[in-house]
Amino acid sequence: MIAIISGIIFLIGTVVGIYFVFKMISEMKTVMGIFTVACGLLFPVWIFSNLNKEDSIRIRTFNQTYVSE
Repeated sequence: MIAIISGIIFLIGTVVGIYFVFKMISEMKTVMGIFTVACGLLFPVWIFSNLNKEDSIRIRTFNQTYVSE
């Protein structure tokens, strides 16, 4: 049940986010405005890559410490 609700919230948030991004891009015709929107879109990618890297470090450390072959 929680997975369905979170999936619906994610889909609605994605559609709303894409709408506002396209609205911002269409209103900002200057190079600086487009650069600002592009940098704002890169933050989620940067956060995801950092979380993914830290998770792999955590797993590798656990395996080296507690799992023996």
